[in-house]
Amino acid sequence: YMPPEQVSRSKVDARADVYSLGATLYEILTLRAPFERKVEHGFHSGVKEKGDFATQRAILFDEPAPPRTLNPRLNRDLDTIILRALEKNPERRYASAAELAADLRRFLRYEPIRARSLGMLTRLRRRVWRHRGKAAATGTILALALVASLLVFYNQRLKYDRLAADYEPRVLEAAASLQLGGLTMKMGGGYLARTERFVLELRGSTGPFSREVGRAPVEKSLRELDACAAILPGRPEAHYQRARALLLLLKEEDALEALGKSLAANPRFVPALGLRSSLREKRGDRDGASSDRELALKTGGSWGSSWLEAGQAMAQGRWPDAVKAYDALIRFEGAGEPEYLGSRGEARIGRGMALLEMEDFQDAVASFSEARGLFSESVEPTVLLAKTYYLMGRRKKAKETFEEAFQSASAKEEVVLQAAGICRSVGDSDTALEWVKRLPEGNLMRERNRCLLASSPAEMVEAGRKAVDTDPRDAMAHVFLAQALFLEGEKLEEVQEHSAKAVELAPENSYVQYYLGLFNEGSTDPDLALAYYQEAIRLDPEFGWPYGRLGMCLGICRGETQKALEYLETAFELDPQRANTYWIRSRLELNSSKLVEAIQSVRKAVELNPFHYILTTQHWVSDLLSLLRKKIEPEALGHECAGLVNTLERRVNQGVDEEWNLDLLIAQILVLNPVSPEPRRALEYARRAVDLTGGKKPEPLAGLAEVQFLSGEWKEAVLTLEKALRLSGDFRLWDPLLLEYRRALLPCAPSYASIDAALAGSSKNEDSRFLEAQQAPSCRKEPEKFIAYLKARIFQRAGKMGEAMEVFRPLVASEKERPEPGIRLAECLRVVGGEGGSGADFPSVLKRCDPADRELWEQWVAIQFLELDRRPREVLADLTGAGLKVGYPTDLRWLLERLDRGEPIRIRCGGEDYEGPAGENWGKDRFFLSGSQKTISAALSRVIGAQDRAIYQVERWFDHTHFPASGYRIPLPRGQYRVTLSFVESWIRGPGLRRFGVRLEGKEVLPDYDIFREVGFGRLDQHAFESEVEDGFLDILFVPIVLAPMVTTIQVERLQAKDDRSPAGK
Repeated sequence: YMPPEQVSRSKVDARADVYSLGATLYEILTLRAPFERKVEHGFHSGVKEKGDFATQRAILFDEPAPPRTLNPRLNRDLDTIILRALEKNPERRYASAAELAADLRRFLRYEPIRARSLGMLTRLRRRVWRHRGKAAATGTILALALVASLLVFYNQRLKYDRLAADYEPRVLEAAASLQLGGLTMKMGGGYLARTERFVLELRGSTGPFSREVGRAPVEKSLRELDACAAILPGRPEAHYQRARALLLLLKEEDALEALGKSLAANPRFVPALGLRSSLREKRGDRDGASSDRELALKTGGSWGSSWLEAGQAMAQGRWPDAVKAYDALIRFEGAGEPEYLGSRGEARIGRGMALLEMEDFQDAVASFSEARGLFSESVEPTVLLAKTYYLMGRRKKAKETFEEAFQSASAKEEVVLQAAGICRSVGDSDTALEWVKRLPEGNLMRERNRCLLASSPAEMVEAGRKAVDTDPRDAMAHVFLAQALFLEGEKLEEVQEHSAKAVELAPENSYVQYYLGLFNEGSTDPDLALAYYQEAIRLDPEFGWPYGRLGMCLGICRGETQKALEYLETAFELDPQRANTYWIRSRLELNSSKLVEAIQSVRKAVELNPFHYILTTQHWVSDLLSLLRKKIEPEALGHECAGLVNTLERRVNQGVDEEWNLDLLIAQILVLNPVSPEPRRALEYARRAVDLTGGKKPEPLAGLAEVQFLSGEWKEAVLTLEKALRLSGDFRLWDPLLLEYRRALLPCAPSYASIDAALAGSSKNEDSRFLEAQQAPSCRKEPEKFIAYLKARIFQRAGKMGEAMEVFRPLVASEKERPEPGIRLAECLRVVGGEGGSGADFPSVLKRCDPADRELWEQWVAIQFLELDRRPREVLADLTGAGLKVGYPTDLRWLLERLDRGEPIRIRCGGEDYEGPAGENWGKDRFFLSGSQKTISAALSRVIGAQDRAIYQVERWFDHTHFPASGYRIPLPRGQYRVTLSFVESWIRGPGLRRFGVRLEGKEVLPDYDIFREVGFGRLDQHAFESEVEDGFLDILFVPIVLAPMVTTIQVERLQAKDDRSPAGK
C-alpha cells in the first residue's frame, strides 16, 4: 500500500494517504493488491514475499491492471476513480481524501465524475519512458512515432467506442426502470397500476397517489440518464428518455428542452418526434404537432407509424390496438426498419402491460419474459413478471420470481416493497409482512410497514413505536402510530399527541392530513374528519382521495347528498380508477333508493379492484343482497348480476387464499338473479363455502340455507339454518328467516325444534289436525321419532302427562344427539311428581343441552314461566344444579338472580359489566338478536345530561339488513314492567339523518324517533314505557327508517306480576 514517493524515500504528504486509500479500494473490489509479485528462492517457489524488491520495483515502474479487467462488473467511472488515486505522480492524484470522497459521491449519485481516464497515447508514452533503456535505438523510436501517429488518428474512435460501451447498458437499465415507474405514476387503470397503490402505501409516499406512486424509480432513472447524456451528448436516446422521466415528474418545459437536444443530435429520431408532437398538441400548437408527426411518418416509414400508433393506443386505453401495434414493431426487428436503443425491450414491456389490461395473462408472461432477456441488467422486467404470476393466481411461481429479483437486485428495498405491495393488493397480507420483515432491524420502512400490515392493534402499536423511535422526524411514522393507538382504544391523549406531531413535522403534507381524517371518521367526530379532508384538499387540489371521503362524510353524516355527489364527481375526475369512490357512491345511491344505480356502482368497484377488502365485509354484502331481494327493475338487475358474477369468479380464480365469503356471495347472487337464476351452480358455490370453514361458522351455513330454500330444498334449508343458529349463540339474525322456512315446510317438520316452533305458533285446538298432516303421505319421509315426539307433545299440551311420558321415555333412551325429549320428559315428571318428586331431573337433562343453542333454551325458559308457572328462584335452582358456565345459560342465571332479589334488569348495550357511581350494577350486553357493538370514542369528551359518561360510552347498532331481528328478546315471567331506553347520538350532526321506530311487545312506542332532532349531538335522551309481558319474553324491536337504529342502555323494572305469588314480584 506504499505510494511510489515513500518507496523512493522522497517527500511524503497527504496525497500519499490518497494512494493508500486507492490501493485499499482496489483490493476490496478485485480481491488482490494492485502490486504484489511472486519470486522464486530455491525450494520456496511461488511463495509471496511482502515488501520485497520485486513489489517495490512494480510500485515505482509498473502500471496497475485496470480493476475492470479483474472484476468486469465494475463501472467504468469507478475504475477511473481508483486509477486516478493510484497515479504515480502525486500531482496527478486527488489533492486530498476530501476530493476522492467527493468524486465517489458523484459516482453514487449517478453524476459525472471529475477524474478522466488516460488515453492510449499517454499510457504508451509512460510505458516507453519507464523502459527508455531498451527504446534507445533509432528504429524503435521511429516505429513508436509511427504507432503514436496512428494511435492519435484512432484515439477518438476508440474513446467513443469505450463511452458507448458504458452508455448503452446504462440507458437500457434506466429505460426499464422508467417503464415501471411510469406505469404507476400515470395510473391509467388496470391490474398493474392498481397494485402500485399498495406499493406506495408501503413506501409511505407523501402526496397524491396519481403522481407519487413510482416517483422513486423515476427520479433514480433521471439521475442515471443525466449522467448518460453527459457521457455522449451527441446521441439522442438518453435525451429522449430524460424527456419521458421529466414528463412523469410534471416538468413539461424541461421535457421539451430535452426533446430539443434529442432532435439536435438526430433530427429524424422518431420517438422524440412522436413525443414532441403529443406535447405540442396538448399545448395548442397544432401546426408544430402536425409537422413533427409528418416528419416522423416520413422518416420512420411503417416502423414509425406503428410506434406512434402504439403510444396513442396506450394513452387512450385501446388495448387491442396497442398490442397490434407492438406486434408490428416486433415483426420489424432485424428487417432493415429503423430502431433505436431500447426499443425492443420497450415494445415488449408495453405489449405486456396492454395484455394485462385485457387480462390475457399468459401472453403477458411471454412478453415480460422476453423483456427480461433484453434488459438483463435490470430487475424491473422480473418484478413485472412476478406481479403477473400473482394476478394469474400462480402464487408459488410469483414468489420464486420475486425471489430471483431480490437476489439479483442491488437496491433490495425496492424489490421488497414491490413484492409486499402486490401480495397485499391480492389480499395476501401475511406474505406481504414476511417480505417487509426481510428489511434489517431498525430500518424505518420495515417498522412503518409492519405497523401497516400487522394483524392486531397491539402488534401495530409495537411496530409504530419502533418506527417513531427509528426516526422521530418521520411524519408518517407518527400517523401510523396514532392510528394504531386509536384502534387499540382508550388512548386519546397519545393519539392526539402523535397526530399533532405529524402535522408539526409535515404541515404541508396532504397525505398526512388525509390519513388523520380517515381514522378520525371512526372517532365519531365527523367535524374533525371533515376539517382534515378539507385541509388535504387545500394543500393539494389534485389529490383525489380526500374528495371521496369528504363526500361520504357529508352524505352519510350530514345528509347533504347533492354536495356529497359533487365531491365524488371531482374524486372520479382526479382518480377514475379508485374503487373506494364507487363503493361510497353505491352507499349514497342506496340511501337515495337508487337501487339499480347502486348495483352498477358496486359492479364497477369490483371490476376496478377485485381484491378490495370490502368484498369480505358483511355490511356491504348485506346491502348488495338486500337490493337483489327487493327485485326492483328485475331486467336491469338481472343484467348487472350476470356481469358481477363473472367479475367475482375471476377474483376467486386469481385469489391467493380461498375465501368462503366470495363463494357464498357468488352463490347468493346466482340464486337471487331475478331474470335467470342458476340454483345448481349456486348450490355448488354455497356448499364449497361451508366446506372451506369445515361447517364451523354460522354465516356460510345460513347462506347455504337461503340458497337451498330458493332452490326448492326446503327441508334441507330448515335443518341447515337450525345448525347455523345453534352455532351463532346470542346472534339471532336468522330467527325470522327460520320461521319463514318452517312455515313454508308445514305440515312437515324435520326436527324437534320445528315441531316445538309449529306448536308454539298454534292453539291446542289445531294439534290433532297438525298430527294428521304430519302423518300424510307428503311427510312420510320424516323419521318416526319426530311423529312420536309430536304425539307426546300433544299429550303434554293437553295435560295427559302419563301418556306423554310413555312416549317420551323410549325417545330419551334412543336419542343420542338432541336433548328435547329429555327436557319434555323432565317437565312431565315435574308436574306429576311435584316439587320434590323429580327435582334432579331438570339439572341432569340440562347438562346435555348445548349452551349455544339459544332457541332450545328460550323454549325451556318459556315453559318454566308459562306452562309450569314456576318462580325465578325455582328455575334458578335447576339451572345452577346443571353447572353450565358458558353461553346462554350464564345470561339466564344472571337475569334470574336479579329477578329473585327484586332488582332492576340493567343492560349496558354493546358493553361489559360496570358499577355506576351510585353503586348500581350494569350487566354486559346480552339477549340481543343481532346488531354490532360500537364504542363511543374518547373524542366525545362528555355525554351531556349523564352523571357518569362511562355508562353511556358504548352502544349497539342495528343495520337495516338485520330487520326484523333488530332488537332484544329478554326472558321474563308474565307481568307488568317499566322499560327505560337510553340513547346518545354520537355520529350524526343533523336532523333527519338517523330515524327509526321502537316497538315493545309489538306495540309502537316511538314511531319516528330522531335523536338529534330531540336533544342534539352528544346528549343523553331517555324514554320510559310500561309494557305487559304475556309470552315469557320482553320483545324490544328497533325499526330502521334512515340509517342504523342504536341504543345505549336498557333498564327493566317489574311493577306487578300477573297472579303474583312471590316476594320477588313486588
